[in-house]
Amino acid sequence: MDDGEEEGLKNKVKSLLVSVIIAALFVLLFLSKNTFLICCFLVLFEKCIIGRVNPTPIGGIEFTTMATILTTLKYGLEGGLMFFAFLLIGPAIGNAMLGDRWVVNPDFNPYNIGFGILRDFVSVFIVHLLHTLDLFWIFLIVFAFKNFAKIEGFGDMDIFNIPISFVFNLLLLKFLVPVIF
Repeated sequence: MDDGEEEGLKNKVKSLLVSVIIAALFVLLFLSKNTFLICCFLVLFEKCIIGRVNPTPIGGIEFTTMATILTTLKYGLEGGLMFFAFLLIGPAIGNAMLGDRWVVNPDFNPYNIGFGILRDFVSVFIVHLLHTLDLFWIFLIVFAFKNFAKIEGFGDMDIFNIPISFVFNLLLLKFLVPVIF
């Protein structure tokens, strides 16, 4: 076995080990039913893993939106604001630790906070104000707000992708609620 093959094998073993650790953490977190930790993990997974490997411009899983909704519903405004503080620093720390490893997406910027964080901040207040409504309506309003309150404009928005993404994420959220609460 030459050095190149040996290095490739080491990288595969490291990737497998990291995958097993992440899967084990995911299972343990769901078994603990600790909403805050599960939501933090979901955000880290979205911001530090999915962002690295998703090269398509198609919208996908809204773990940050779901986590914001679930945390604010479970812990109130203060818990939602604490979760928002995590959103500011958690993914930045995770991406700094991972560096440029596993980056497949050429547009991935590990140090980009952007305008989306402001939408997440406002979403905490929206969820708090609407907490008496059904989860469907809360998610619909927050999802619509986050998709239409983009300072970047509407030119890049795929209008057909929004309903598909909404239904997919709502089903995922409906699955998460009994598991977490």
